[in-house]
Amino acid sequence: LFSVVILSFGFSSTIMPNTPLKLLCYAVGVLLFCTMVYFNRLQIIEFSGGYEGLLSGDSEFRKATLLLITTWFPFPAWFV
Repeated sequence: LFSVVILSFGFSSTIMPNTPLKLLCYAVGVLLFCTMVYFNRLQIIEFSGGYEGLLSGDSEFRKATLLLITTWFPFPAWFV
């Protein structure tokens, strides 16, 4: 659900007629992305029983989560 909403705000930022609305949509999308990353961090901690985090650990679950987060970075370049 986060993904669809974030992409919707990103797309909305491209079709907004004036700059303030465009920036507002973009900012909301960025805030939602940060929220998604926060919940992904909590999932890693819960999955590992507190032994791993976003920046430390070596499980496949953590690697998959980091891959998911990294694949999101090209989107802001497309929406700007």
